[in-house]
Amino acid sequence: MSRIPVTLNQPAIRQTIKNTAKRNNCTESSVLSSCVIACAPFLEKMNADHQSILNLQGTLQKAILKETISQYRSERQIYPELYFSLAFETCIKDQTLITPAGSHQQKAINDGMSKTEKETIKAQMEVLLESSNAKKIIYIYHARYVDPKTLFTYGQANIIPIKEVVYEGNAFDFDNIQVMPTSYLIAVGINELLKMKGIFLPHPCICWVSICHINNFSVMLPVVREVDISVNSKASGDVIIINPFSRKLSQI
Repeated sequence: MSRIPVTLNQPAIRQTIKNTAKRNNCTESSVLSSCVIACAPFLEKMNADHQSILNLQGTLQKAILKETISQYRSERQIYPELYFSLAFETCIKDQTLITPAGSHQQKAINDGMSKTEKETIKAQMEVLLESSNAKKIIYIYHARYVDPKTLFTYGQANIIPIKEVVYEGNAFDFDNIQVMPTSYLIAVGINELLKMKGIFLPHPCICWVSICHINNFSVMLPVVREVDISVNSKASGDVIIINPFSRKLSQI
């Protein structure tokens, strides 16, 4: 039987337990145990009610999301994917022209990025971020080569500055940006592909928009209602680094 330590900071409660133990000729631990046993059914009921509330909240979110999608399809006469793709290009992505990142050299072991490589790129992008009005920067390799003799990495990348993350009450969820094989996207669609890769978002999603295509992969960005992520959002970093040349991305 495991022991659970209990700390009582209120003198009145401690005195009540002490008096009860003295009156019933038993230990204070026995009094606490009896209280817990008596309250356990109520706690269980509270847990069940809490889960019911969470289930109801999830059901309502899905219903509201379904209605939101229906509104975009009916009122605007346009699919949400097209609508938010346009919003990304005009209102989310900064139109400032940034020259593609030049080549750099970093020691590498395989096609995956080393910690040093990521830190070097991040430091370069943070300097660029400070000199611009962007809130985020997405760094996407469009060429990456590892010298088999020296194991040095040579790369070039496209840089996408992001000036806003919210549009008309809907958030572009950079925390959950994904890189997907384009051929699979065409064959089965984004929702089925997410299931195949075991990827599940922590909140309902209105749609996914493609923000870049490179090396037979598509960089996909989910759009969600801002209210659905305002509480539990983990706030992605200011610099997002994407390497579409990693073999891991091809694994389904």
